[in-house]
Amino acid sequence: NLFLGYHREWNPSIHTLFLAGRLDDTLHLRDTSPKLLFLRDLGGTVTMVNNPPLFSLDHESSFEAYTTELQQIWQRPTWSTIVGVRYQTGWTDTATDLDRVLTGRVSSQRIETNLERISLYAYQQWQVWEPLRLTAGVSYDHLDFPVNVDTAPVSTGQRNTDKISPRIGFV
Repeated sequence: NLFLGYHREWNPSIHTLFLAGRLDDTLHLRDTSPKLLFLRDLGGTVTMVNNPPLFSLDHESSFEAYTTELQQIWQRPTWSTIVGVRYQTGWTDTATDLDRVLTGRVSSQRIETNLERISLYAYQQWQVWEPLRLTAGVSYDHLDFPVNVDTAPVSTGQRNTDKISPRIGFV
């Protein structure tokens, strides 16, 4: 992983911050006796559930992502205002093979999925008295993400969600 940041102080009470980064993660799982559930369905009724022996699972997932964030801070003796925006994008390449020891390959999946996140936020901080500081704000997040690339069977499906979140806290 690599992160780079930049800080610009326009004057002692006005600051601009920028952060950019690259993240890379790979998961490799080889299981010679995975816990699998097989269901037998006859006319909508499950008639049998078992965990058969002699299977092996080979799963590899590679994730690469990039992030950028820009933040502006205005400071006064008792008040501070913080506004920012964050953008993240990434993709996952996933390969899953399920083999039966006696008969060979049962299932093989190769999929690529994308991740995208956009966040906007604004906070107001009030130094009531030393040491009490109150913070109030709001954030908006849009997230488009894969349904399942972590465990077999993996999915090519994507979901997205939008959320506005009020924030309140104290230090």
